[in-house]
Amino acid sequence: MPMEKKFSTFIILIVLIAAPFSLKAQLYGNEWINYSQQYYQIKVVNDGLHRITYSTLINEGIPLGTFDPRQIQIIYKGEEQYIYVQGEGDGVFNATDYIEFYAESNDGWFDENVYSNPADQPNPDFSLFNDTAVYFLTWTTSINNRRITVETDRNFTGYTSETYVNYTERDNYYSTYYAGETDVNGITTPEYTDCEGWFDSPMSINTQTGGPQVFNRTISTPYAYLSGPQASIEFLVIGESNYSGLAPDHHLLVSYAGQSLDTTYEGYVPIKVNKMVSPASLGNPSTTFIFTLPDDLNSGADRNALSYIEIKYPRQLNMDNYAKMKFSAPDGALSKAYFNFNGLSTPAVDSCLVYDITNHRRILTQRSGSNLQFLVPNSSSEKELFISYESAIVQVSSLPPVNNDLLNYAKFVDYSDTQYDDVDYIIISHRSLFLKATEYAAYRQSTGYNVLLADIDVLYNQFAYGINKHPIAMRNFVRFALTEFADTIHGLFLIGKGYRAGDSPYNYRFNSTYNAQTLVPSYGIPPSDIMITSGIVDSYYQPAIPTGRLAARNYT
Repeated sequence: MPMEKKFSTFIILIVLIAAPFSLKAQLYGNEWINYSQQYYQIKVVNDGLHRITYSTLINEGIPLGTFDPRQIQIIYKGEEQYIYVQGEGDGVFNATDYIEFYAESNDGWFDENVYSNPADQPNPDFSLFNDTAVYFLTWTTSINNRRITVETDRNFTGYTSETYVNYTERDNYYSTYYAGETDVNGITTPEYTDCEGWFDSPMSINTQTGGPQVFNRTISTPYAYLSGPQASIEFLVIGESNYSGLAPDHHLLVSYAGQSLDTTYEGYVPIKVNKMVSPASLGNPSTTFIFTLPDDLNSGADRNALSYIEIKYPRQLNMDNYAKMKFSAPDGALSKAYFNFNGLSTPAVDSCLVYDITNHRRILTQRSGSNLQFLVPNSSSEKELFISYESAIVQVSSLPPVNNDLLNYAKFVDYSDTQYDDVDYIIISHRSLFLKATEYAAYRQSTGYNVLLADIDVLYNQFAYGINKHPIAMRNFVRFALTEFADTIHGLFLIGKGYRAGDSPYNYRFNSTYNAQTLVPSYGIPPSDIMITSGIVDSYYQPAIPTGRLAARNYT
């Protein structure tokens, strides 16, 4: 009887041991930290302009009177960001002053580290673990830090408005988690593969009754500028089945923007399509993609899933009543490019700002009714711009310190300090379990080990750029310890319950209850604590340190 193809567990082990983690040169993630400075977290969940007021900083206990506001820095992904600090020129952070900067939520940029081959990551635009980014506020001893240039020119005489901008519309699909190819028992490897992650609900020949199966997806494409350059379209579909005795076992037709794709393929593979099309072929206000499974291969399991659709197209200067908009603009022939947008909401009670993200400029604008005018200095290359209503600026209300320890308040733990040289046993736990975790550490200490008890939240900030629940934080910390600690580490013990990031209604990626209950995460789907350190110093499945866990939720 025909059935879905499965590959044997024996073959899994041979293949994966023969193909270990990519041990390319990697940073630990803490290289940007100055351990003598204090750091405060700015949690970002939406792309856009963010503002931190004097009162917020004071309420968080930041000692504004002890340093010059020109010493302030904001760090993201280990890099200092360009910021605007209102009124910093006098060297005093006054009550009417504020910090302003452009920030983005977390995507999948850091997730490539969980893949043996980073190129296998299906969708770098969507995180497997968390969509909240963390920016870090600190201050240094220098007043020469990265600042945004303010552009005040609003004399539009002699300029002709640009006719279009380059706009990107992208829809990520993430209703269902797929764990990738399975073995004869329906089990996947804990390794992340190219067909694993969050995707759309399945497109299958068994979804509908009779005949070819048709699935429509639409993506917004309003106000295409028909005389502009070609638009680019990209989408990714994965095969999510493998039918025994038949190759190829998938047949997919896609119709979109006057284009068509007719492809057959075998098993669990990604199908990425890139196409240039005329902007006139795009729909208004949206473009429809028609995915059809002809069901003509006699395959019992032709199942597919959509990852994303992205369209980059020339767009008229119309805000379409958006409160904020990101786009790019080609360089012009004059010293400045003039933009006259329409489509702003009325009445004009809200002022607007424009940021040139590429060239670090804050541009003042002039608004009249539903129109918005501004000038952007040209800079010999395409520039990324962001328009925001004043009311759409995110008012940051909380900046928790990276450390609540009164002796080292808001400072990172410097694990390169000589006091950690003799550590030979590591415990990682959650702060809510520290009372008992400390007792267990003391017990281990009494048996002859030199024990380090590490707070998992500290590790997220220091070894995963603040990305909460990211397992690479523990992996990077262990890599650091193995390199920097003088003694041999004999054990890694995790104290705290962990749920999986996907492939279950109990996942912590979208379920806030299980997110809160995931005190110490694991690694992979299905989860494996061994994978936290596998491949660091030896063969694929052998952990660098013997690893165990007490999956406790609380003291009882």
